[in-house]
Amino acid sequence: MEKNIYYHSLKRKPVNLIPVLLVLSTFIFITIIFINSGKKYIVYNHTDSIPKGFYYLNNDIDIESVKNGDLVVFDVPYHVKEMVINRRWLNVSDTLTKPVSAKAGDFVCTNNKTVIVNNISYGSIEEYDSNGREMPWFKYCGIVKKGDVFVFIDNSKSFDSRYYGPIPAAEIIAKATPLWIF
Repeated sequence: MEKNIYYHSLKRKPVNLIPVLLVLSTFIFITIIFINSGKKYIVYNHTDSIPKGFYYLNNDIDIESVKNGDLVVFDVPYHVKEMVINRRWLNVSDTLTKPVSAKAGDFVCTNNKTVIVNNISYGSIEEYDSNGREMPWFKYCGIVKKGDVFVFIDNSKSFDSRYYGPIPAAEIIAKATPLWIF
């Protein structure tokens, strides 16, 4: 009896449906949130400042409820926006997402080319960016005033308050919560 070579080649390997179902359920979950959210939406972060991935944004926030460690979204400060666009770090309409590291009553010092918040170091302040261009330096040493927040990441290459200063809390657009990071 001859073997049917065509039959053997038509056999299919079983498909693992778990990854497919995971992606499909994630898509459905995100779609439901997006449709029913009103002021809440989802964005993708492509920068190195925080983990790359999808973040759920809630712009229906009480500014007084923002605390240290919260990820907040805000427009690029006006006094550095032209630099950010000219250096092609972000597009004109892009926003920044950073963790709040200091708010009213906290002690912040950026003197001596180092960032200190309540006696905790957040790293150095770079004089030049990775292409050798001069970086601004926000010099400050004191107690954060009511209505301001400082955003720092423990990375001297992060474009944060060490370079542009505090963010008025009223200018916070949303709080961000990681959904799917990688």
